[in-house]
Amino acid sequence: MQSVGLVLFIYTIGMQAGPSFFSSFKEQGTTLIVLAGITVVTGGITAVAISYIYDVDMNMMSGLLTGALTSTPGLATSIEASNSPLASIGYGIAYPFGVLGVILFVKLGPTLFRVNMSKEEENFATISRSNTPPVINKNLVITNENVNGKTIQELKIRFMTKANISRIMKPNQVPFSPTSSTVLEKGDIIKAVGTVNALSRIEILLGKVTDIEIPRSGLYEVKWYVVSNHSVVNKTIQELNLLENYSATITQIRRASIDLAPTLRLE
Repeated sequence: MQSVGLVLFIYTIGMQAGPSFFSSFKEQGTTLIVLAGITVVTGGITAVAISYIYDVDMNMMSGLLTGALTSTPGLATSIEASNSPLASIGYGIAYPFGVLGVILFVKLGPTLFRVNMSKEEENFATISRSNTPPVINKNLVITNENVNGKTIQELKIRFMTKANISRIMKPNQVPFSPTSSTVLEKGDIIKAVGTVNALSRIEILLGKVTDIEIPRSGLYEVKWYVVSNHSVVNKTIQELNLLENYSATITQIRRASIDLAPTLRLE
């Protein structure tokens, strides 16, 4: 039961922190490593000093150390190294105080260090948006003679521009959702979805921006889906081949509260 609990604990922490781990490590990796090192080394020195000064059993002290640091993997290592139940007892004693200390620091830290949390939240949101360009959409009218009569697959629009075409409206026809075999013709109105740079590239390839709106029709639907099918996890959009199999197009992905422009290699 102890091993199962440890595995589930580490798994849930990984699921929570995983999506933002590499971006956070890239931005503040050195600072986080230094702070983590200082915390562990300071805690270790303090634990050893208390053990010698107050004659506390070292097995008990190892549990107190891992509990104070709220490190469940550290507890597992301590138990394996000591083969003593005192490590678990020490962990159980110190863990509530370790959790309480973090809560109090989070609550009182901004006041003690005079940090404006509202301003920091705005700065964080600004940095997040700058690292991940927002996904927008534009309507374009096809004016490029070179794409007239060619299919979306032949033009390799997604590969060339990193943008997606979600809808097409041809003259005197009801708007529809395109497939890879859809033929583009001069005068067609399309709705393109992607980042600012992607839309700039598709504008160069196909035509110019227009104010003409594409009305909704019963031939297509726009829906949000939560990915819950394990068989598609870790597969790229290209591997799923939704356009050919279901005549569906992914125009936007939201991951860890960040909007992403879909690409064929995105998982």
